[in-house]
Amino acid sequence: MLWAQQIFGVLQLSVLIFGDGLEFALILDASSPGNSLNEEAVRSLQKGDTDVALNKLQKAIKKHGKTVALQNSVGVALMYAAKIRKEPSQKEVFHNAAATAFKSAVKLAKGRLKGKTGKARKTKTSTDEEDDLEVARANEVLATRHLESSRLNRLGVELDLQNRWEEAAEMFRAALEAAPVFEPRAANNLGAVIYKNATHRSAGWSEAEPLYEQARQLVERAMKHMPGSTPVMKTFREVQRLQDSLKAWRENADLKELSVPESKLRQVAVNGTLVCTWSGGGAKFSLMAINLLESIRRNAPRWEQAFVVMALDKETELALSGNGVTTWLYETVDIYMTRWRLLAGILAADLKVLLLDTDVVFLGDPFPHFFGDADFEVMTDHLFPSRDLWDSKWRDEEHINTGFMFARSTATSRALVRDFITAHHSPWASEAPSPGVGGSYDLFDQRIFARFVRRLIEDGLCVSFYEEKVYGQRYRDASSSDEDAFDPSLLNPSVRVHDPEVIAHGASFFWLRSHRSRGLQNPPVAHANFGRHKLYFMRDRGVWYTENFTERFKDPPQFDEYFPAATLPKNLFLDGEDPFAGGSSMPPKFLRYRLRMVDDADELAQHFLALTAALEVSVALGRRLILPDSFNCRLQPTWEPYRMSSTFTSEESSRCTFDFFADAQGFVKRFGHLLVEAGFAQSDYFRSLSAEPAALSVQLQSLSNLSQKPGGEKAFLELAVLRHSLEGADVIEIGFDDEEDVLELRNLLRQKFGTTLGKALWQCAWVDFEGWFYATRPGQAEPVGERACGVRGLDCCSVYHGWAEKLEYFTDVRWSLPCDCGVGAALGCVARSSGECLHEDEVESTGSENLEMRLRRDFGEL
Repeated sequence: MLWAQQIFGVLQLSVLIFGDGLEFALILDASSPGNSLNEEAVRSLQKGDTDVALNKLQKAIKKHGKTVALQNSVGVALMYAAKIRKEPSQKEVFHNAAATAFKSAVKLAKGRLKGKTGKARKTKTSTDEEDDLEVARANEVLATRHLESSRLNRLGVELDLQNRWEEAAEMFRAALEAAPVFEPRAANNLGAVIYKNATHRSAGWSEAEPLYEQARQLVERAMKHMPGSTPVMKTFREVQRLQDSLKAWRENADLKELSVPESKLRQVAVNGTLVCTWSGGGAKFSLMAINLLESIRRNAPRWEQAFVVMALDKETELALSGNGVTTWLYETVDIYMTRWRLLAGILAADLKVLLLDTDVVFLGDPFPHFFGDADFEVMTDHLFPSRDLWDSKWRDEEHINTGFMFARSTATSRALVRDFITAHHSPWASEAPSPGVGGSYDLFDQRIFARFVRRLIEDGLCVSFYEEKVYGQRYRDASSSDEDAFDPSLLNPSVRVHDPEVIAHGASFFWLRSHRSRGLQNPPVAHANFGRHKLYFMRDRGVWYTENFTERFKDPPQFDEYFPAATLPKNLFLDGEDPFAGGSSMPPKFLRYRLRMVDDADELAQHFLALTAALEVSVALGRRLILPDSFNCRLQPTWEPYRMSSTFTSEESSRCTFDFFADAQGFVKRFGHLLVEAGFAQSDYFRSLSAEPAALSVQLQSLSNLSQKPGGEKAFLELAVLRHSLEGADVIEIGFDDEEDVLELRNLLRQKFGTTLGKALWQCAWVDFEGWFYATRPGQAEPVGERACGVRGLDCCSVYHGWAEKLEYFTDVRWSLPCDCGVGAALGCVARSSGECLHEDEVESTGSENLEMRLRRDFGEL
């Protein structure tokens, strides 16, 4: 916020105060040339309209020439322009220009005192001229210090991104020292790199604890200056979580197993076997565990009685017990070794257990597929286990997926789990998860356990089986034979790894359908661990068994600070309630479409452009879009390397959903309140709905052309009339039994009503190629890709986890899709020379010239 003292409507010589406490003095008096425009510019700055202020100052300089007062105001306006810019490169340009403007003001003030420049006014005394020089000098110092602080802060951010946290901390400390006032962004950044360095580079909790507290104090101070700031709140929550977790880790350091309610568990066990998971986070997060139970009820009812859940908080315990789940309470924030201590407690009770993550679903009974020849039978995350299992060139987390582990209670299984807990009682008792990070901190227990087992195999202290292959030794003494098996002390622990074609990880079931290679209609179990946004995948693939369509569409858009939901024009539903806002009393309406392909156009871009057009049309009509399942699967870079042609039928090869190509999380979190997954069309709920073509092009042609006043009430009221005329159909179909084309309808809609809705939905932004996230094996070249100027929510490079970032890692085939899914330019997004990705209308409003050149053109050399 800017502030200037005002008395009886007249601006006095005072200061403009930026929201962070940075003060710049003004030089204003009625006798100064161009003062009227100068005052108008200051008033515009008070309203936050920097462009108008700079335009007025440009006119004043052009008419009256450069004066101390005008150059000083130019500097203040440019400082505010820098403050509100988000692009670092633009901030720097404006900061530099502001410092130059203040220097120019100082030079002019000195010249006036010496009588060498300017037209000295008789009414201006020498003392007044000295005051002007003092103001200009003070502002120059402030701007120069702020510029240096911003430069150091930017360098610190760059070092942070390279995990060079100690060097980054020095930069942020220097930025705080250079700043003319407390700089909350630099303080927050310093707190962040202190906790990162303490976590990943310290030797253990004793060294990390005081650093966490130092980070907390810095971030709390930043919060006072920037209340509600998303980055600051994110840092604060992370520091708080680390401090709470550290306390719990220390308290549990000697805890080898959890106490479990043996009597209760024995009563429900089937043949001495439990199916067990654990859950926390309250009623919302317990739904995943309830879905697991429902999958057992439907597809493996024999094991329903044996299903038990350890609740990590009272709300979760209440939600689970209310759904008939056998549960007990263990309250903790220490989830690092909880899985293993729970496993140790159950094995100590002499019970067998299938220990699962809550995002597993039963599609059949897995128990007949167990071999019964090992202490543990586990899932793997490998895509080619016959080639890659236990080879140290692959990441350890690929070898075992700890979300599915069947364990028998034997002396060797109990010893293995206890030895693992003892060796890794603290996250600092492990190794670095990847080269270049350093330290010994690692929270990913799947990676840690797989590494632990691999090393035992290599040392002859463990044996593993995969199909007919044997890795390691059955006995501690390599010279022992089966006849010696009667001596338990000679036996090594044993781990059988199941093929993902049967015990399916996420990629195997949700994308590859590799169970068909075994002649299975479905795998007995599937784990939703590949891909982001588990709920979307489980709903779309038909394994979300707790769906309640009556309640689902009453939910408001979910708030997510990292993936904010798209905001619609506020006047879009002038006629009544917003059907997407949640709590609507009206039943939801839907729209679905089929794409009419153009032979000479990029096929993938056509698919995504049609998707954007369909969403825009459906939202305008107050309907949720049913996502298509008509993408050409052969366009995926994975099609041949992952042998998908052998598991997809000819018809299915043209029936892929968008998530095979683009990040589901970013898209669904931004637009999820406006759409439903393609699998919705396979539900009984959908089959009960009425559907018909709407002849939309005819109806749209008959409406007034209101695009010259986009977003006006008249346009939105006419759109409401169109919506009401279509209320008879639950589902409008485009391109099914008619010749309608969804792109032509979108264009016609824009012609009639303007582009207000389109711009609200399709906001331009850089879509980065995050090469740092891609997996690489030792000696493999870094992944290659380019960021693209696209739209928020559509990202064809960040299809994580287990898809885009693993393709080249496993097969040497590059993930080659454009990051903007090929539609950035078609949706009007343009990369500007200033470094911004903006809509073409915004580009036209300022021209495509370099920002620095434009400032020089408007203000000369300042």
